Amino acid sequence: MKTIFLIAALASTFIFSFSSCSKCTTCTKSGGSNIKLCEKDYSSHTAYGLAVDYYSGSGYNCN
Repeated sequence: MKTIFLIAALASTFIFSFSSCSKCTTCTKSGGSNIKLCEKDYSSHTAYGLAVDYYSGSGYNCN
């Protein structure tokens, strides 16, 4: 029984550690301000990608 609880605790720790990671991108423009875009701030991966594409198309260097 202790083994089952130990495995469950380790599994939940493993799952939560990956869900808290967020991909962030910093976009810079000479003469402009830096903008930090994080995937967790958008409703989907697609919306995040569109924001990065928008700033890239507006003359920002996003990495």
